[in-house]
Amino acid sequence: MKRIVTVFSCVCMVLALCSCSVVRRARDFSLAGIFADNMVLQREVSVPVFGTGENGITVTVSFNGQEKSTVIENGEWRVDLDAEPACKEGKTLSVSSSGGETVSLSNVLVGDVWLCSGQSNMYWKIIYCSETEQKRLYENIENEFIRSCYIEPVLSDTPQDTIANQTWVESSRETMAVYSAYATAFAQFLQEGLEIPIGIVTAAEGSTSIERWVSGGENYNAMIYPLQPFAFKGVLWYQGENNVLKDPDYKVNYPESFRQLCREWRAGFENEDMPVIQTQIAGYGMPGDTTWSDWAYMMVLQPTYTSDAENTYTVVNYDLGDMSNIHPNLKKAVGKRAAFLALEKIYGVEGYYGTAAYAENFEFTEDGLLITFGGVNERLETTTSTARGFELCGTDGVYVTAKASMILPDKILVEVPDTIDVVKGVRFNYGNIPSKTVFSGVIPAMSFIHEFE
Repeated sequence: MKRIVTVFSCVCMVLALCSCSVVRRARDFSLAGIFADNMVLQREVSVPVFGTGENGITVTVSFNGQEKSTVIENGEWRVDLDAEPACKEGKTLSVSSSGGETVSLSNVLVGDVWLCSGQSNMYWKIIYCSETEQKRLYENIENEFIRSCYIEPVLSDTPQDTIANQTWVESSRETMAVYSAYATAFAQFLQEGLEIPIGIVTAAEGSTSIERWVSGGENYNAMIYPLQPFAFKGVLWYQGENNVLKDPDYKVNYPESFRQLCREWRAGFENEDMPVIQTQIAGYGMPGDTTWSDWAYMMVLQPTYTSDAENTYTVVNYDLGDMSNIHPNLKKAVGKRAAFLALEKIYGVEGYYGTAAYAENFEFTEDGLLITFGGVNERLETTTSTARGFELCGTDGVYVTAKASMILPDKILVEVPDTIDVVKGVRFNYGNIPSKTVFSGVIPAMSFIHEFE
């Protein structure tokens, strides 16, 4: 899609891309491309620093009073720095060799680093958003404690050992225009809640399937594998549109591929419990258009294979869509939800709530179908006097609208229409453009389908 951007934005983009060509290598060793000035190192864990070089050369890494050495073997080297607490003061990371060469990185902070990946809605840059949304994103953009690294899309048929030298930038209006809108918003609210440095590494490409991001996939080979074993706090994932549009077996394949991604990325980044936050695809298409039934099902499917027990989570996003644009504009709103979900579930910070209420239990009573919701923040609320969006089906499999009402803070009673003798299924907010009718706090309840034997 052709887009008109300002001369200023174009200049920013060119400068950002050109700066990636800065070489961080000496004559006898080089530092992995992800390491650069202005970067953020992960706090409170052992931090691998690694690269390539000539066999037999001793490499010494110095940072904040630490000094670690190793000898290059098989053309590779790695040292693990001891865990450091969060630090807002810029430090120098130096790497020197026994051959007398030194590479120094300046203004390095310590905090939490998130890998933000997926397809075009993660890739979507601030300059692609509407002027109104850009203004929202720019409101808190000036923040020296948010650092961003954007990896240009590249492909490879085989796993690559290295990645091009990257650039980390401090968050400002001048630097962030050509960076991910969603990842930026996520970082803003996360930094506000934690008050520590936040680093975001965006590795995304439009029109990619999830299979491209697991072992053997071209994006994984060129953009994820060479980052390993860099230390990350977690992963923010926004993808699924390509699979639902192009894979007729997505109902089976997508959950399996997502679990594969979690396993492989956790292993590669040497963090077996690394949290993965998945973003639900947003509503799209004309309301009630049955040609988008798979889109509706995908929105219902995505939350079913994430769970607190597996340290995987889903950001509810169906209500923030755009019926005419597969790239919804409200990136700051979904970024806030993702950050609040992380603050609640991963960090345990009081006062933040990002969980969407979800159907937890179904019980038939004399009055109808009683649905108990989990993840409720104090109580469920409705936008109308009754809870709309509920449908029931009988043995014919045809869903019909059913009346529903709240009877307790976490329970909704769905009346069974006279036309249904035996209830075989219930669904809520099912459609390609779901309505927003039931909330927990400010977050809409998660849409769902449940079938009975």
